Amino acid sequence: AGVTCGGELVVMPNPVLEKDNGLQPFEGRIGKLRYLGLALLAASGAVAADVVQLALSFPTEKATAEGKNTDREKKPDRAPIAYPILLGNVLTHVIAAMCATCGRGRALSDSLDLAWSPPFSSMGSFVSSDDLTTGMSVDSVVEDCEGFIKLGILARMLQVLLGGLRAPSAGFPYPSSVLMLLQEYIRKCSESDNNAESSWKTSCARLLMAALSGQEDTDATRAMEVFLPTSDHVDDACESALSAACSFLIDAGTILQILLPSVVLRYNATLEIPGPQSTTTSSVDLFDKLRSNFMIEPLSDMVS
Repeated sequence: AGVTCGGELVVMPNPVLEKDNGLQPFEGRIGKLRYLGLALLAASGAVAADVVQLALSFPTEKATAEGKNTDREKKPDRAPIAYPILLGNVLTHVIAAMCATCGRGRALSDSLDLAWSPPFSSMGSFVSSDDLTTGMSVDSVVEDCEGFIKLGILARMLQVLLGGLRAPSAGFPYPSSVLMLLQEYIRKCSESDNNAESSWKTSCARLLMAALSGQEDTDATRAMEVFLPTSDHVDDACESALSAACSFLIDAGTILQILLPSVVLRYNATLEIPGPQSTTTSSVDLFDKLRSNFMIEPLSDMVS
């Protein structure tokens, strides 16, 4: 047990079989938090597919009978069971998804028939129906959690970026203008001498472009009433997104170690316990260290 990444990330102790069969390596408050996590795993394992879908809202295909009309438009509006991830607390959504997949894996390992097989593999992972029939290799529960964390990083960054640009809740009425601004911003970043910082800003701009692409301009008169971002606003938004991404990864990585104590063995080769830090680590370097520790690919690859 110790810390790493300049003292920002807690490294939990390695589980050992001699201590509670490796299921509870923690004591004190972390131990109580571990028991809370076990309760959440047991509660969410039986409805894992529903929990993950509510938390992350993956796109689904709804098959309807040909020629059959639905009356959904006539039904009254209702409050959503879970708010969209960009309108809620991203970390909460990701923790819910991790609890679901960990609970499902724990239920299967205990040979408890708590849920249906599809859309899970024999290891308790979320897979498509095609993978089940073709017998392709699928992710483990740990890799599922890592995938949820990756989605959470992108969602948290996009949440902060859109907030920094003061994006209206109904969307920009002039997305083409914002896209042109982002394209010019990327061009200027490519001319910068600071490779690490410019790479981060370029990735942020590409993430924004991916979110705004495919949208059409609406009423031009309304655009005059909406705040028009500039390159300086994009700069500030990228800086805020960097701080938010580091905080999210620290919190999510710590919680992952509590839900799955054995995961620390997977990162044992990359996590190190440093001595007192005498130098200050920049936010870009801190994010890169955190990303490397949890075996997450570079952000430029994630948004490319």
